[in-house]
Amino acid sequence: MTLAIFDFTPFKDELPEFNLKLLLNIEDLNNSIFDEVFGILKPHQQTQYIAYKDSERAEKYRKKRNSKLPYVDFNNLPEILDDVLLQKILLYKKYKDLRRVIYDLLSKDQKDQIIQYESEGNELVTNEEIEIISKVFEKKRTERKFMGNMGEPGTVDEYILIYGVDPRTGQPESIENFFKKYTIDPKTGRPVPKGTKLLEKKDWYYYVYEKGSGIQLSVPISKPTSGFDVLYTLNELEKEKYLQIGIKALEDRIEDMNVNFIHYEIIRGDDRVLF
Repeated sequence: MTLAIFDFTPFKDELPEFNLKLLLNIEDLNNSIFDEVFGILKPHQQTQYIAYKDSERAEKYRKKRNSKLPYVDFNNLPEILDDVLLQKILLYKKYKDLRRVIYDLLSKDQKDQIIQYESEGNELVTNEEIEIISKVFEKKRTERKFMGNMGEPGTVDEYILIYGVDPRTGQPESIENFFKKYTIDPKTGRPVPKGTKLLEKKDWYYYVYEKGSGIQLSVPISKPTSGFDVLYTLNELEKEKYLQIGIKALEDRIEDMNVNFIHYEIIRGDDRVLF
């Protein structure tokens, strides 16, 4: 049953502004139910909506809506929602004229995932933060992958040796050039940039690496979603102070990276040693 219908049945005269916006959102975001909802309107209400849809008011409303909310293809949602999609949907859920629209779009399993996600205390973040995390996810998705299935290369260096391409980037690579830049971690089989050395770490809090002549700080973050690290290369003053008194010199920097992470480079946590 399309629950949005019940938002329109009480009205016999003109539709209120809220319902005009709601119907506009249904047509834009959940077009599959638009004809059903539009069909229960009185003829004069249909005429009212058609005039509203083409009005300057509707154009301004659309622009405002689209500027404050991230794009979501609600008609092609996967059954299992990742953290980025959940955060995006929660942003839509904040607005009554959008909440009613997406409710009819979601399956019971998807609604249960949203309820579970909210119950775990996940904070609602800004559209800007979501866009940054989305770009990191998209970069990860578009990288060429290798699965290590039977008969296929199981490691990065094996893939390069067979295909002459780095599977992480899709760029041409020779095995000779690859080993000039990387060594292979014997425990994980993952490439580690040469000249990179782990100086110290506190799991889930920070990792400090020596990279060439510089020192790089990696801080795992939980907002807007877990599984990401923020990267920062120490300036000369911070480096000198760190070498004198240790991690205490970086406490303020670590706190700033947690709070203002959108101003730093962000990577997936499992790429921590690949920067």
